[in-house]
Amino acid sequence: MSKMKLPWTRASLIGALGVISGAVITQIISDRATAGFSWLINEVKNSIQQNAWPWMIVGVLMVVCIGTFLYGWQRAVILKQTLDRSNRMLALDDSLLRLLASWVPSTIPSDHDEQLRLTLKEVLKDSTVEFDGHVERAAILLPDSTNSCLKCWTHYQMPQESIDSMEFYIGSDTQMQRDKGGVAGASFRGSEILVGHLSRQANGQSICDQEYYIKFQGTRPFCPYASFVAVPIIGISAGTNTACLGIICFDSKRNDTFDSEEIKLVLAKVARRVASTILISEKLP
Repeated sequence: MSKMKLPWTRASLIGALGVISGAVITQIISDRATAGFSWLINEVKNSIQQNAWPWMIVGVLMVVCIGTFLYGWQRAVILKQTLDRSNRMLALDDSLLRLLASWVPSTIPSDHDEQLRLTLKEVLKDSTVEFDGHVERAAILLPDSTNSCLKCWTHYQMPQESIDSMEFYIGSDTQMQRDKGGVAGASFRGSEILVGHLSRQANGQSICDQEYYIKFQGTRPFCPYASFVAVPIIGISAGTNTACLGIICFDSKRNDTFDSEEIKLVLAKVARRVASTILISEKLP
C-alpha cells in the first residue's frame, strides 16, 4: 500500500518546492526591479538638477510627437468615416439609377404610383445603411390630394399602426398647425431638418423636446425609439420655384443618432435623391 502512495508523495513534494522556488524568484526579481527603478529615478533627479535643459527639450519633443500621433490618428479615423459614407452614398446612387433604368412604362396611373412607391421604398432601405445599424425604420410623407395634410406615402419596416397615425396638418390654420401639424408639419412649413429626442420619465411616460410633437395614441405601452428626424424633400415645383415636396422620417433607438452636423449633411443628400426620384418619375410614362 505504501509503495502505491510513494509517487504521489514525491509529486507533491516536487510541486511544493516548485511553488516555493517560484515565489522566492519572483520576490528577488521584484526587489531588484524596485531597487533598479529607485536608482533610475535618483539618477534622473540628479541629472535634472545639474542641467534641466536637455530634459525640457526631450519633454517638449515627446509632447509634440504624442500630439502629432493623436492628430494623425484622429484624421485617419475621420477620413475612413468620410470614405465609408461616400462609398455608401455611391451605392445608393447606383441602386437608384438601376431602379429608374428598370422603370416599366404604364398607362394606368395606379401602376405608375406603385412603381414609384417601390422605388422610394428601396431608397429608404438603402438609406438606413448610412446610420451604422442605428436606424431600422423610415417613411416618406407626401401631401394628400387637398394639400392640407401630410400622409405616409411609402415606408420601410413601419408597422401599420404607425402608418395609420401619420397624418399631419400643413394648411394655413395656425391653431390646426399647432394641434395637428406635428414635427413633420413644422419641418414641411419651415423647410428645415428637425430632430426630436424622447426621454423616459419615472412614471414610464415619454416626453419630447420638440414642442410640435404629437404623442402616439396607439396601443403600444412604450415608445419604440429614443430620437427621430424630419427631413424636408426640397425640389422644383411649378416650373422653376423651389418648394418642399414632402418629408422623410427616420427614427432610432439611440438618443444622439441625428445630432451631428455630418449626419444632417447625409440626411440632406438623401432628401435630394428622393426629390430627384419623384421629379424624374413625373417625366416617365
